[in-house]
Amino acid sequence: MKRIDPLLVSFDHIEIQRAWTIGTWQASLIGV
Repeated sequence: MKRIDPLLVSFDHIEIQRAWTIGTWQASLIGV
């Protein structure tokens, strides 16, 4: 089993969190 790099995982989590936040903000702004 390949070892997962914690730094890479945390970076991906930040990217996902940012994309989710932006998507939610845009959705609320549009009113969907």
